[in-house]
Amino acid sequence: MNLRSIFGFRKKADEKNASDALRIVCDDCDGGSDYGDEKCLLCMRARIIDSGEPERIILHRGMDKEYSGDAVRILCKLSRIDLVAKDAFCGGDSRCLTCPGSMDNLMKEIWAGFPDMDTESARKILYSSSPDDDKCIACNIRACKAAEKIDSMLREVSEDIVKSAYRVVGV
Repeated sequence: MNLRSIFGFRKKADEKNASDALRIVCDDCDGGSDYGDEKCLLCMRARIIDSGEPERIILHRGMDKEYSGDAVRILCKLSRIDLVAKDAFCGGDSRCLTCPGSMDNLMKEIWAGFPDMDTESARKILYSSSPDDDKCIACNIRACKAAEKIDSMLREVSEDIVKSAYRVVGV
């Protein structure tokens, strides 16, 4: 017997909309459990990549912090940048991990300037590197193409952040 059908139970609003929210439990993390914390930002981007783009993000550590609207939309765009980099990563041998022109190291360079990110320093690394075999040449080409794509995506995110700030301020 289904009690819900007999008594006409209704789902709570939280239960109804649970599918559009990404819930991240921060209990075991030493990050700030806050949108502005670098470690949390990295975690949220990774979780968005793993689970898909949500409409809301809930960080849980004692008390829930919920983000929605412009904040989540911008986070999703930043996660797409990570996806572009992930697709360009060659995943080669241990030499690739130490190569300054590897996509992983280039992304560290790009994210180092957050929130004022650009690909200029990463491009300088790419253009100054001298790949020594076919695999390295192919990786360098992939990284250059990814850097171009990421650059345009960063411009779009920057414009979105500015528009969002104007909406908040009311200008």
